[in-house]
Amino acid sequence: MVYIGHFSFDELGSQKQIRHGYFSCLVETVSAEAAANEFKELIISLKKMGDVFGNIVTVYMEDIIEIQKVPQTAIVTQIQSSSGEFPKSVSKSLPNVISPGINAYGWAPDIEQNQIDGDADEYKASNPFIKFDDTTSGAA
Repeated sequence: MVYIGHFSFDELGSQKQIRHGYFSCLVETVSAEAAANEFKELIISLKKMGDVFGNIVTVYMEDIIEIQKVPQTAIVTQIQSSSGEFPKSVSKSLPNVISPGINAYGWAPDIEQNQIDGDADEYKASNPFIKFDDTTSGAA
């Protein structure tokens, strides 16, 4: 079965400022417990490599989703809502993943804007993918 793990974390930024973030992991294995063990091993190895996970000090497992059969229509695997405006943040897809058949695709307007050149404190703005009209709840 395929398992998706959703995690949150605490970290110290380059100037030792308090930060937090979220990441997800994916694995095919025999059980949720086996997936948790795989995720733990991965996170520990990524922490040892430094790079993106180098400043993480605490990781929290939010949940593990078990997928017996990949759905033929899109599903949402996680949603989070926070108070206040969207904070400045850095996002990186597939950190330290070098595996045939696994690819990340940036949306054309954002590809160059969202390239991170090793500076974890560099913030890039994204263009909206969908913007809803407040009066009708429909996409504008």
